[in-house]
Formats: sequence, structure tokens, C-alpha cells
Amino acid sequence: MGWFLLIWAVCLGVFLAILKVALDYVKDGKHREFWGWFTLSVAPLVLAGIVWAANEDAPVSVRNALLFIVGGTFGGSLLVWVGYAFSVSSKPEPAPISAAQQQPPESKAMSGTDNRKGNFADINYGTQTYNEAPQQRSAPKDLPAFLRSVQKDGAKVQVRIYGMDMEMQTFGGELGNAFAASGFQTDIMNGDHGTRLFKGIVVEPAPNERSRQIAKEIAGALQKGGQNPVVNDGPDAWRDLIFIRVGIGGNG
Repeated sequence: MGWFLLIWAVCLGVFLAILKVALDYVKDGKHREFWGWFTLSVAPLVLAGIVWAANEDAPVSVRNALLFIVGGTFGGSLLVWVGYAFSVSSKPEPAPISAAQQQPPESKAMSGTDNRKGNFADINYGTQTYNEAPQQRSAPKDLPAFLRSVQKDGAKVQVRIYGMDMEMQTFGGELGNAFAASGFQTDIMNGDHGTRLFKGIVVEPAPNERSRQIAKEIAGALQKGGQNPVVNDGPDAWRDLIFIRVGIGGNG
């Protein structure tokens, strides 16, 4: 009997670890990935149920009920994931680009005098100046002090950087460190590129009053530091969480 309990304990631990990964995808509204990981998390329980059912001392009614529950959960979640997988794969692919479209536009010789000025390799040309890169944004130095007094209630703040631009990556990293220093559970996602295109900062709380109140405090602290964030409710799937996503868009 002791080794049965050991198997159940190991399988339950694996289930909880994988389930945590699945729930992280729910926060981001990625339902296909959630159902895939959830199905995987149930697999250890199915295995433990089969091993336990093989015990000849297991009551038939209890054995049948256990296998029905874990087997039904595994099969049902697998079918839901398959449904999401087929719905994604059935979307039409974009039309291929023709050879003519791939050709660069025909260059034309310039005539007259070009009086532009560019700061390239410390060599100036002409009289017109170009600013090659936007100014680097910085997290407000007093941001941790502004937010340290906010009642956290276990709130989690996710800093999500929607681009690979170095300016955005640096700014998002500084904000994430500032939130962590103020006492929030903080997660920085810096590999998201092209899924959303916007300028500035978007603060998205879970659609409940506590998350909205914390988001209001965060937005106010960012405004004191010279930023101008927009506050919008996050997905309805977050409703039962105390969760705020701070989205970092382009500078400009």
C-alpha cells in the first residue's frame, strides 16, 4: 500500500506543476496552449489511476468511478485541444508573393543638389538634420517608493514587451525591476514580437475591482514619472485573478 501512495504523490506533484504552466497561458488568453498543457497535466493522474486499479484489492465501484473521472477528464480536454488545433490549421494561408513583387523598385538617378544632413559616422552632409532613433525611455526613479504602500493582496504584475527594439526591451526591463522592488510578484515577458502594435504603455487589469484599483495606482505612479499610460480591462478569463498586465509599446 505504501508504494501506491508514493506513486499517487509523485503523479499529483507532476500534475500540479504542469497545471501551473497551463494556467499561465489562460492569463494571456492563449486557450489552445492551455488545453494542450491541461491535457498533459491530467496524464499522470490517468497513469496513477490505472496502476491503482490494477490492484486486486481495489473495490470495483470505486475503481470504475475513479477511472471514469480521470479518463473522461483526459479525453474531454484532449478533444477540446484537437478542436482548437484544427481551427487554427484550417485558416487560409496568405497568398505567396510573386517574383515581380519580390523585386526591389527600380532606382532612379538623383539630379540637382542634395542639401540633407545626416549624422552618420560623425560625418555631416548638407544642412538638414535627421534624428535617427527615438529618445530612450526610463522607468521613474521614485516608482518603487510610490507603489510600496499599495496593498498588494498577492497581486501579480506582468510586464509584456511587444517588440524586440532595444529601447523597448531596456524600458520594459527597468519597469519590471521597479515593480519587483516595490513588492509585487513580477513577471517580464520580453520575447513577444508583432502580436500587438501600439505606442506608449497600456495597463490592463483583470476585470475585478481590486485589480482595477491596483492598476489605477500603477497608472498614477507612471504619470508622476512623466509617462502617459492608457488603462483598459484585460480579458474576461482573468476575472478571478488579482492580475495586472503592463504592456510596453513603441516609443513615439
